[in-house]
Amino acid sequence: MLNQSRLTRLVATLLGATALLFAIASSAERSSARQHKEPAIVPSAVASTPAASAAPSPAETTHDEAAEKSGGEGNTDRATEAPATRAESAPAAHVETSAERQSEGDLTFIGINLEAIGFIVLGATLSVALGALVWIKPSGPALVAAALFGAGFAVLDVVEARHQLKEARHGLALAAWVLFAAHLAITAAAAAAARTRTTG
Repeated sequence: MLNQSRLTRLVATLLGATALLFAIASSAERSSARQHKEPAIVPSAVASTPAASAAPSPAETTHDEAAEKSGGEGNTDRATEAPATRAESAPAAHVETSAERQSEGDLTFIGINLEAIGFIVLGATLSVALGALVWIKPSGPALVAAALFGAGFAVLDVVEARHQLKEARHGLALAAWVLFAAHLAITAAAAAAARTRTTG
């Protein structure tokens, strides 16, 4: 059975390694997502040009001349209003904003965007900080915090792995399962070290 010193060093090493793997996997995922982005401007329908829409057709011109000769003012008004009505009803092109492109495909869990840069930086920073704290000063509260951190991220790893499998990104799914196993090991080792410290 590992003693407390080896357990704490194992926890610190795993925390540093998971932070590195987490950063690499997140970077690879964002790079893959950028490569599969659609063009920013997506036309919702093919709209005719204003000049083509406003120009009356030969049939409409003939109809206007016949209406003028016969004195049918009501038919003339409807004929001249038809091109303008078609021009106004023509659908405009939809311009996709950067916020919409960024939100598409992002994974959220209990209201947290797991693919946001802020969350990635925060998670990696906390992992490195806890690893350094456990390595330098393996106190009881530090070990408990490491155990809770590992358990929390293990849950997020399962969510991430299922999301990557759904998106058919098997390499990223494998990385998420590796992180899941490492975070479970962190939780178990930190809890064992904390228990050994308390009983010892």
